[in-house]
Amino acid sequence: LHSNGVRFFFFLGFFKMFRFIGMKRRIRHLLDTSEFASGLWVKVNITTAKMMEFVVLILLLTHWLGCIWGFIAFVEVGSWDEESMLSTPNWMGNWQKITTIPGGLYALGWENHTGRYWLCMFWASQTITSIGYGDISPVTTAEYAVANFLMLCAGIFWAYVIGSLVEIVANANKLNRDCITRMDDASQMVCDFAAQKLPEKMTGSTAGVKASKRVRLFLANERDHCTKNSLDEKNALTLSEAYPTLDILSPELRKLCALHLTHTYLETIPYLSSKYLSADEQAEIALQCRTLEFAAGEHFSSHPEFGRGLLIFKNGFAFTSRNLTKTNLNWTRDQGGHAADANEVLVEDEYYKEKQIAYHFISFSKVLFVPRSAIMNALGKNPVAWKECARWRYFRAALVLESLKDADAL
Repeated sequence: LHSNGVRFFFFLGFFKMFRFIGMKRRIRHLLDTSEFASGLWVKVNITTAKMMEFVVLILLLTHWLGCIWGFIAFVEVGSWDEESMLSTPNWMGNWQKITTIPGGLYALGWENHTGRYWLCMFWASQTITSIGYGDISPVTTAEYAVANFLMLCAGIFWAYVIGSLVEIVANANKLNRDCITRMDDASQMVCDFAAQKLPEKMTGSTAGVKASKRVRLFLANERDHCTKNSLDEKNALTLSEAYPTLDILSPELRKLCALHLTHTYLETIPYLSSKYLSADEQAEIALQCRTLEFAAGEHFSSHPEFGRGLLIFKNGFAFTSRNLTKTNLNWTRDQGGHAADANEVLVEDEYYKEKQIAYHFISFSKVLFVPRSAIMNALGKNPVAWKECARWRYFRAALVLESLKDADAL
């Protein structure tokens, strides 16, 4: 390596290291085919996974630049021997002459490979991050040429990293930004209330709670129970709206994911369970389900757009009663992962409507709403489910309502 001709051809071979540029593609292919990596991407939040990816890339590039920078000193000298490094012009020997102190880092000599590696990593780190303490600097022409090239590459990479990290952080905080915007809009709406107080007969059981407090509490709870990275502009979301990924999947995979999301809930309803319905029939119902959210103090008997249906609770707590208009409600039961009116939803909408079940929410609640139209459509296509299960539940619910009707008549 002491011969100028040999050193020239050695530097030409150095440019083969450009093949490292394609290393990211190879690493990406390796990760895509790895079961461990695939499982990690599923289990870890995407923002966290992207941050981990960038940390690995930074460490990898720092390692490469450090190794190249240390290798240049070796090429200039031809050995790691202490005497040769100090007597031949090179950046490492020059740094050691200037900074040698008792107990400090010593990078010269074949046996000091660990110290030499950390010294090279230190130069690479300050080059990539553009800190540049200036304590490590090139000496020979070849070192200046290589240093210029490495610093240009590091600058481009660092700009890419900063831009990507800013994008990741911005996406990670999107939910909080949306929530703040909603809170600001809610505050403006409350300020614009024409009537700050309403008669008790109009506010019902929430007369003692200010509307402004209820609005802000609802928005805060909605943020805490949100299943996405952004807040939606409307309630009553379909599965595809709540989980947009469903829209881009194949039909078969879409049905499978819909079942994963709702199967446990549908199994609590006998005539919609897998005992009577096939997987395709359950998936068809699942894709028609909607996610509803209710604030504490709200009442519900039917949706203004989708009509009656089953409410299966995911979060929250509520009671049911037979009369929505009475001030003193007769609480009957609490909800916990099942539908209270699995029988009664089968009865026609107008059959003694004033005595049909009404829900009263005592906390922020997120429920899975199964429209009656979807239920009846599925039962119409599956005579076995209707004859062996649903019709008997229909008769039972009709008898209950008829007995209430007779009791009122007396």
